[in-house]
Amino acid sequence: MDPSTNCGSIISSMPDEILHHILSFLPTSLAIRTSVLSRRWRHVWYNTPCLDFYRCKRKATAEGIDQTLSLYRAPKITSFELGMPHSVPADQQPHAINRWIEFAVSRNVEKLSLHIQVPASYRFPDCFYLSFSLEELSVRHVYDMLPGCTVSWKSLRDLTLFCYNRFDEIANILSGSPNLETLRLFGCVGLLDLRNSLSLRTLEIHPGLARYSEAMEIIAPHVHHLHLSCREPEEEEPSTLVDVSSLTEASLGIFNTHHSFDDHLMADSLQTMVLHMLAKLQNVERLTFGGTILQVLSLAELRGVPFPTLKVQTLNLQTTFTRAAIPGIARLLQNSPGLKNLTAHATTLAIIKDEDLESYLESRDLNPDQCWISKYDMFPTSREFNAMIRCCSKMDAASQVVALFKEMVLREVKTLETMVVKKRYFEIRWPRLKISGSKTAPLAASAIRTSVLSKRWRRVWCETPSLSIDSHQVVTRSINKSLASFSAPKITSFHLRTSLVNRIQSVDSWIEFAISLDAEKLSLEFRDTRVRDYNFPDSFYTNSTVKQLFVDSGSVVMIPRCAVSWASLKFLSLSYCKLSDESLLKILSGCPLLETLELLFCDEFRCLDLSQSPRLTRLEMDRSDWFLGPTEIVAPHVHCLRLRHSRLPCRLVDVSCLTEANLNIYFCDLGTLTADFLQGNVVKMLAKLQNVEKLTVGATFLQMLSLAALCGVRFPTLKVESLTLETMIVRSVVPGITKLLQNSPGLRKLTIHTVKCSIISEGHLNSYLRSHSLNQRQCFRSKDLAFPGSIETISMLVGKYAESSLVASFMERLLRNTRSLETMVVLLVGYLDASGFEELVAMATTLSHSSNVFISIKQSHVKNVCNTFS
Repeated sequence: MDPSTNCGSIISSMPDEILHHILSFLPTSLAIRTSVLSRRWRHVWYNTPCLDFYRCKRKATAEGIDQTLSLYRAPKITSFELGMPHSVPADQQPHAINRWIEFAVSRNVEKLSLHIQVPASYRFPDCFYLSFSLEELSVRHVYDMLPGCTVSWKSLRDLTLFCYNRFDEIANILSGSPNLETLRLFGCVGLLDLRNSLSLRTLEIHPGLARYSEAMEIIAPHVHHLHLSCREPEEEEPSTLVDVSSLTEASLGIFNTHHSFDDHLMADSLQTMVLHMLAKLQNVERLTFGGTILQVLSLAELRGVPFPTLKVQTLNLQTTFTRAAIPGIARLLQNSPGLKNLTAHATTLAIIKDEDLESYLESRDLNPDQCWISKYDMFPTSREFNAMIRCCSKMDAASQVVALFKEMVLREVKTLETMVVKKRYFEIRWPRLKISGSKTAPLAASAIRTSVLSKRWRRVWCETPSLSIDSHQVVTRSINKSLASFSAPKITSFHLRTSLVNRIQSVDSWIEFAISLDAEKLSLEFRDTRVRDYNFPDSFYTNSTVKQLFVDSGSVVMIPRCAVSWASLKFLSLSYCKLSDESLLKILSGCPLLETLELLFCDEFRCLDLSQSPRLTRLEMDRSDWFLGPTEIVAPHVHCLRLRHSRLPCRLVDVSCLTEANLNIYFCDLGTLTADFLQGNVVKMLAKLQNVEKLTVGATFLQMLSLAALCGVRFPTLKVESLTLETMIVRSVVPGITKLLQNSPGLRKLTIHTVKCSIISEGHLNSYLRSHSLNQRQCFRSKDLAFPGSIETISMLVGKYAESSLVASFMERLLRNTRSLETMVVLLVGYLDASGFEELVAMATTLSHSSNVFISIKQSHVKNVCNTFS
């Protein structure tokens, strides 16, 4: 028998559902051709769930598409992909597109992709905006997306738009997509306000060749993943990240339209924009930067501009290993103290020319030859490096440059575990191996690779006391094989980072493996929203040897099915977990030695009762509007409390043993704020801290205190001896600070830390005051109005153009409201350049003598700089 004939009969005998699935991978024109195979195949394509008229658009006609749709019988379309056929005249295109869209919507289409080039006047039909079945939508090459009706895309989760609108013109679309999780925007500019998009987690923006020259302002407090490509600022109007407080991963690049620094004012504005964005990414764990960004950072570094400290653990650089990029990379590495993984993609993408950079430096009275000091001068120019990696005969020179880069990285970063350098012609990996006796857990895959070094090393990794597994990079079978070879009788630390999709049984077995080896430190990270309500095996809750436990996941439900027995546990950290009141009490009752508890954005429990945990002395808790957490805290034995709460109620019932507290609020919108919140949540919370000796207060909390003071709310008297203010120098915090100082008669030490932080805008504050029949200018004293607003303050921090007299006035204002103060510490982040700092030194001397207070001023971005006055 002919094998091909046998295969054909096997396929033809398959059920229709399988054949429909097979045909869904073909363009519709090819699927239709299968009807000639036999009678069995004549009508199979009529019910295929996917229709694709894009990949065959060159040969398609409007009549052909209409005829195909008239024969289509399936009641539902899973995917509909449409490209405008080249043969359709421009005047007929709108009517044809409307017919085809109406057909797809009538069949409850779930995934709709439109690749259409239509006249600028074209508008989609209303039924398009009222499709309740749409889950994924992609619209490309449309001039305007301006709905003529209220949008209702209740099921939409993934949206991609290639259009030329301002962001505010698509607000109707966003408000009509309440379940949107992923948003990609190409060609749009302006203010993008995503505060009401509560489900949005991934945001991708490329302005490209947008028709408007406006800058971008992005407010996206719920987004976790951001991919942003910015244009060069025009007319000194840079793009800004206003609120991206939930970001964990970000990719930043510059869409460089002419790759030139001829306009030196534009170059200054570009540096300001990049550094301001960098400050907004301080809490991001995974960062990617393009080559132009790194060159801009190099210019800022050469000019002595301070960089923010980052919490990044994984850094990806798309760069050239040239002297114009290295200073920025070096400073970036120095300001990333927790960096573990570095990937550098050697690229030849268009970047700013070396001669343009040098021209800019000269315009700023900097000598380019002196800027490229010896440790940078050994790197080639961009032209030299591009020649190296394009010419195979010069690969030795290119490898030497890469080796120099490796040495520079290892010199600047002490926590690095893995470094990968990629180029078309080579890929080099340098794991920093830490075997026995390591202070940090090694990457298991890197440790295992040492077995190839020699016979001596073949079994060394099998007895390392620390294991760290990342199943995103290693397949399950390899992990199981490695653990089967592990021979150590005990491990001190076990870290697991994995997805739960199709791996729940494997994850359970890996956890049980760690427990069987008496792991003292157990860290579990499941960042995957595709699996919900995962529950640990019972053995997890009966581990008597674990002393430190970290669980970070949006998938875990902490509901023990058995009695909890963590007899040795002293440190417990739960992030993004679901907890009921009963399960939390059950967990705490099984931890008799617990000393520290961290609950970060955990949900569903309402009362945190720690009255039965006498050894628990430290509590850290983060709440937000999206992870509600407890509304009552009973912690009579806790000595140290760090609380970041939301606008929602949170009552401190019993914190009678507190000696140290750190308070702030997570939110930027006063739209739903009431006087009850001020009195019940802020001032009453202060009343519970009357015996606290060491208090730290954040900027938003201070703004709330200011509103309370302006509304005439009475403040309690505090016994605080050491007070730290983490704030910017901004008008809206002054009344709250003043009242706090006046009600702290025993205050001995005051620390002012001018951190860059998210605060409530003046617009929202003024709206709140007006709602209480209060006038802003009448509320704030004339001396308070001398201090800047939030927008002006942020500009000062980024540009370092504040007057030294501003900082001195702020210090003087605080000193006037204290009676027993002995020491004032000022930690400056930004604000002043070198000359401004020297001026402040002289002013502080006078303040110190007149007030009889010891004053210490530090520039936190400069090492070993401390000026004290007594």
